[in-house]
Amino acid sequence: MRLCWILFWIAILVILILFLLLLWKKKKEAYEKTCIYKTPDCENQCDPPGKDWEGWATTTVFGEGEKCWPNGVPNALNLDCLNSASERTMGAAIPWRVICKTYGSRQALLDSLASVLYDGKQDTERQCFEIQPIAVGPDQLQQGSFDRPGNPDASFDVNDPSIVAKDVEGKEYPTYIIYPYEGCGGDCKTENCPDCFNSCYGSLDTGNIKQMLQCDFSEIDTPCCSGMKALWKNQWDRDNQDDFLQYSYPLAVNQDGRFDSSQKVNWCGGLNHHFDVAMNQPLWSTIKPDETHGPFCKSKGDLNNIVVRYRRIACPVPTSCSKC
Repeated sequence: MRLCWILFWIAILVILILFLLLLWKKKKEAYEKTCIYKTPDCENQCDPPGKDWEGWATTTVFGEGEKCWPNGVPNALNLDCLNSASERTMGAAIPWRVICKTYGSRQALLDSLASVLYDGKQDTERQCFEIQPIAVGPDQLQQGSFDRPGNPDASFDVNDPSIVAKDVEGKEYPTYIIYPYEGCGGDCKTENCPDCFNSCYGSLDTGNIKQMLQCDFSEIDTPCCSGMKALWKNQWDRDNQDDFLQYSYPLAVNQDGRFDSSQKVNWCGGLNHHFDVAMNQPLWSTIKPDETHGPFCKSKGDLNNIVVRYRRIACPVPTSCSKC
């Protein structure tokens, strides 16, 4: 009889342990679904969804173009999944230098985003960007942008709510989400090579194109590739800018953090973050800005070329997204 009671309580204890393990597993799964803002240096540490803004970026537009890009490659991305006025999401090209330093190749970028868009996987790498138009220029901000260092003596912290751009009614501009789905080539001045990346691409044979798309310019020597090769040296070191400017037009934002006054500039050198929006007009262009506190832009009234603040976030999983 005593043995029966012992076995009974052992069974109860086993059931209790199994129940607690199941409860722990469910709580862990629920936590992991919300814990998508993982810090880069610690996989088990999470930043809360309200993570601070990281820095500033510039914007341009290049139009909608093809719905599926790049054509004919695995995991081409469907622009219909990325551009949504109701969700305030936009696809955008980012500088090739940023792609190469972050992903190592174009295909790695496509594969990583496709796993979110098409397979519905949680984006633990925070590949998308939340952005918000701001009313001050880069030279007024303490934070930098990607490889461009900040200025701790500047007037504003990028998290200061007073810098948010306002519309004509005094309301703050909303936030938007950017899917970085393509590379932004930039304007180069080498003769017959107007685009630093795409002119290089067009000058190569198939073998070198494959090497180029893997961000390796070690054996690429055509004149149209001089700008990209200058950026590539020493693992895309940020000190390569002087070499790069031998082939490139002036960077849109100069070393003082001000928009360059030249008529022709390069937005996509990749020293700072930049978003070349894949729409004919960015979503914020429908908002009438306040005269004195609207988005900070290169030319008065030009809402294509503005300054935004950004932070990396997990890419939203679309409700439905068909493969190209």
